[in-house]
Amino acid sequence: MQAYELFIGLRYTRAKRETTSSLFLADLHAGGMGVLALIVVLSVMNGFQKEIRERMLGASPQLEIVQMVAD
Repeated sequence: MQAYELFIGLRYTRAKRETTSSLFLADLHAGGMGVLALIVVLSVMNGFQKEIRERMLGASPQLEIVQMVAD
């Protein structure tokens, strides 16, 4: 199924048009969607990392070892 979508995408981007502005806009749109996807993924990963850190550092230990210094 992926080959079909690749065929359609390549056919659309390589098609000769009367104006180059439509091809430019298509390329601009594709690049913008890539940047959008990157921003979303990075935002989700940063939120996930923050949540994991808070849970790990916020947990209280079951046993605490303390060294006592004699005077």
